[in-house]
Amino acid sequence: MNIQDVEKRGPLFFKVIMHINTSNTGEAIRTLTSNLSTFNVTSMQGENISEAVSQLRRAYQQLVISENFLNDISDCLINVFHNTFG
Repeated sequence: MNIQDVEKRGPLFFKVIMHINTSNTGEAIRTLTSNLSTFNVTSMQGENISEAVSQLRRAYQQLVISENFLNDISDCLINVFHNTFG
């Protein structure tokens, strides 16, 4: 991206960067679904259930927004909690 130094700050730059970071490209969706299917609460520092649920909710919301909803989302989430507590 060719951006002048004066334009590399401020709300417009923040908006552009956030748009790039939250894009719904195919690769981003594949990565999200892959990470969701292998998510494990025990890998989080302190096994923080609140943070784990928050991350799962954000992943679910991003999939719904991108219209790439997993058909087996309930099975995926059951597996996450089964692998964590099973």
